Amino acid sequence: MQTSQLDLDRADCILLAGVNLSENFPGIARRIRRAREKGAKAGCILYDEGITQHVTGSDNIKLLADLALLTGHIGSPGTGVNPLRGQISGEGSGDMGCVNVFYPGFKRVGPDTAKHFEQLWGVQDLPAKPGKTYMDIINTCKVVYAVGVNTMISAPDLGNVKKAFENMDFLVVQDIFMTETAELADLVFPGAAWVEREGTHTGVDRRVIKVNKIVDPPGEAKPDWWIIAEPANKMGRARDFDYASAEEIFEEIRRCVPQYAGISYRRRESLCYDHGAGDISLSHGKHNRQSGQPDR
Repeated sequence: MQTSQLDLDRADCILLAGVNLSENFPGIARRIRRAREKGAKAGCILYDEGITQHVTGSDNIKLLADLALLTGHIGSPGTGVNPLRGQISGEGSGDMGCVNVFYPGFKRVGPDTAKHFEQLWGVQDLPAKPGKTYMDIINTCKVVYAVGVNTMISAPDLGNVKKAFENMDFLVVQDIFMTETAELADLVFPGAAWVEREGTHTGVDRRVIKVNKIVDPPGEAKPDWWIIAEPANKMGRARDFDYASAEEIFEEIRRCVPQYAGISYRRRESLCYDHGAGDISLSHGKHNRQSGQPDR
């Protein structure tokens, strides 16, 4: 994200492309309303998956970048082309290496990076070349494990996507709802929603938020990490998935991802997430609305 959420108040002109801020990003929507009221002297572009999940998605983003360059709205606070992740902690998934050309911490795939993570994890023969893209997986793989993604809604060319799923040998879907993709699956794992588990969320502005469990998950639903670790343990990989809590996984993230090295659960418990003046922030302590900091 080229401009911080805190700088959106400075923008005089904001172009929204394929995003419903009021529904999906209420905090950012409030900042934009304040920018409109204050009349600042800058302009920025905010876009989301409404324009990217198309056959021409890459071209759409390039056109937005050209527009920002042509109008000179780039390189200063309240300007730039700013992507908004379509899912909660979408930025965090990138940090964890879920992009096919990166290992965790956005370390580009290559022999040196593979060797680095082999030493960290105590394994051998990690890939030294980029993996398959999202659509390549759908079109070429015969066994797919889809976690928290409803491909039958989000992917382009849904007719061919459905045919690909129907022709797979085995499709596993892990989600909190019986989605359109889950209805095509051979096996469905019921996951826990964010209020039903403990963990962290990372936003596009690089803030890491500690989220605590509020309610128990319904029925047989479990946290995603538990669902992934349990079959691995039964398949003889218990040593590699020997986790007892989300915090243990986060400690491994701190070792593997330099950007997270200075973050701990203890520090996250004592800090709050400032949504803006007058907003209630996420904090276990009492919150000072004026300073934006928890009371000591």
